[in-house]
Amino acid sequence: SGKLYVICGDDEFAVKERSRALAAELAGGAPEESPAVEIIAGDSDELKPDAIVGKFLDAARTPSFLCSDKLVWLRHFPEIGRASCRER
Repeated sequence: SGKLYVICGDDEFAVKERSRALAAELAGGAPEESPAVEIIAGDSDELKPDAIVGKFLDAARTPSFLCSDKLVWLRHFPEIGRASCRER
């Protein structure tokens, strides 16, 4: 079983910076260059949010091929902030 990190908030720049920093930390360097990282573009203009989430779930269910670990990064997905980061 793996870990799930959710980074969200009102400051889009801060969320993106923290997400990139965490992905780099977990990937051991540049996430875009790691064979253990699969990046799902959450800000795609071509896909609706449901399809983006479907791609993320498919990637999370697929085992790693080149490495013993796998990191799936749902990058820049504004819908998650609307659903999970509400003031309480």
